Amino acid sequence: MAYLDSDDYWYPHHLSRAVAALAGHEEAIGVYSIIAQVWDNEKEPFEVNRQSGPVDRRTALSGGNRPFITTLVARRQAVEAAGGFDPRFDGAEDKDFIYRLLEKGPCLRLDDVTVAYRTHGSNVSADPVRSFKVDARVLAAHRARALAAGDNQAAADIAVGLRALRQYTAGVCVSGRWRRRSPMSSHGRHILPFGHCGVPLQGRAHGRQRDLEGGTLSSRGR
Repeated sequence: MAYLDSDDYWYPHHLSRAVAALAGHEEAIGVYSIIAQVWDNEKEPFEVNRQSGPVDRRTALSGGNRPFITTLVARRQAVEAAGGFDPRFDGAEDKDFIYRLLEKGPCLRLDDVTVAYRTHGSNVSADPVRSFKVDARVLAAHRARALAAGDNQAAADIAVGLRALRQYTAGVCVSGRWRRRSPMSSHGRHILPFGHCGVPLQGRAHGRQRDLEGGTLSSRGR
């Protein structure tokens, strides 16, 4: 099974390369690939997200690599066992799904650019604080599940992941060195390279502390 957001696109070889990569790896629940970020209505990428290596559940929960949903090609049996998308996590239902999917096994990495992520003013990830809140809710829900199941290792991994998420979001809010000026915008919108999630930012946060659901996000200036 494969997934494609309405504003992104696959390159012609995406599915064939992914299926071929899965052959002979029965232990893997799926495969993900490299994604290129492009400005809206342009073809040439300005950033390529080169995550490395296969991904397992511990890596993803602790804030390491996690397959981007539009690059993922997964085995139907694993998807059905994971249970699909949960509407409670609107805006991060794909992340919740991938965490549950990785409970079924590791995900291989295809060393090829096969998907383009389009950056534009209406990206769901445009608000980094909103993204933090919903991502933190997802991780908190998985931590509760892990503790209820007696999986202390997963709970510890998620605590690491939550800290990494807070630090990353604080950096997004204050760090001018990560931002790029979009050629399509005349309104001061800045775009992060996709290696830092490609989040468009409106303005800056300096020396502020915000109480956010799932924890406190602190920023200390540049």
